[in-house]
Amino acid sequence: MKYCHVAAITTLVFIITASVAWAQSVHIGIVASLSGSASDAGMAQEAAIAALKAELAATGIHGLDVELSIIDDRSLPDLTLDIVRGLVEEGAHALICCTTLSATRLVAPYLHQQGVLMLSPSGLPSSSGDLERPFWTFSLRADERTIMAAIALHLANSGVHSVGLMTLDNSFGRVVRNALSESLATAHVDLAGEALYRPGVTVLTPEALWVATKQPGAVVVWGLEPDVALAVSGLRQRGYEGPIYVSSEFAPRIDIGYETIRVGELRSTVMPIAVVDTLDETHASYVESTSFANIMRARYGRERVPVEGASTYDAVRLLVKGIEQVMVLGISPREISQFRQALRDSVIGLQPTTGASGILDLIEQSVNATLPKGLAVAVVRAGTLHHLP
Repeated sequence: MKYCHVAAITTLVFIITASVAWAQSVHIGIVASLSGSASDAGMAQEAAIAALKAELAATGIHGLDVELSIIDDRSLPDLTLDIVRGLVEEGAHALICCTTLSATRLVAPYLHQQGVLMLSPSGLPSSSGDLERPFWTFSLRADERTIMAAIALHLANSGVHSVGLMTLDNSFGRVVRNALSESLATAHVDLAGEALYRPGVTVLTPEALWVATKQPGAVVVWGLEPDVALAVSGLRQRGYEGPIYVSSEFAPRIDIGYETIRVGELRSTVMPIAVVDTLDETHASYVESTSFANIMRARYGRERVPVEGASTYDAVRLLVKGIEQVMVLGISPREISQFRQALRDSVIGLQPTTGASGILDLIEQSVNATLPKGLAVAVVRAGTLHHLP
């Protein structure tokens, strides 16, 4: 293993000196970006781990210690891969990685080859050609397919019978179109009209007019921030007054940052923790989201709840449940390969688990572990997301 930085060498020394202790316990390796370009998200993940460390140190699992070691990859995917290799070689039983999608994509094929379970808080494409079944990496961040299914479910529950779609005319847009079409069919909602447009367009009023004339009960606009803003503007200018569903990544910025656009009601699908202050008490994740928010506020202050740590927090809790099942089977952590396999099988065998990031269920057929019904729909008001039951 090659490390080209003092910090990485320190990490290697830590791994080697800790390996004897790990043989007597279950070791979960966590790789996060505590420095570098993705450090805001990585530090939130570290805060979630710190809270769980104290809890596990006090309780353990059936008398067995659970080691949570978090290592900084400095937002460098190549370094992430080196660290992950070191953790696997030294006997980590499972991993939580990575803060960035690029790092997750890089390490997932290696972990598949090694037969090591990884839960990813940063997401992973639904269709990953370099990952064969059975999957060893599962994403705890909703992909487009899950988001479209959540939107279709909310439309059906809201009594909306038809929806329009505006999205990019490329491979990304086709994934969105197919995912939404399948989800709408399942929810018995009609796709009233669709407009695919070229990336980089500067005018979308003709396409918006065509969709608006169909008078759907709602419109889904899915693309990049500039073209989504153009589509929203075009729909409003052409008289469409209904709700518009857009990505939560930039919905608040469109709401407050585009003065010339009368945006009307923008909706987004989010993790429950993202709307914890307005989350309806009847939502499945209300208790877990509130608990996680209190943990974050104890560290960051009342006004800030960094949602990036929620998936990592839920990942540890999932693995703990899986470890409990493995211990019932009587498999020793010293039998590393057997324990890894049993842990993966046990986590997949768990019933759907409710967390701060939503409802999670690992299955053989998909890398995505987030269930559409566990997400929350939010409405944007003055640049802030509010839960819309």
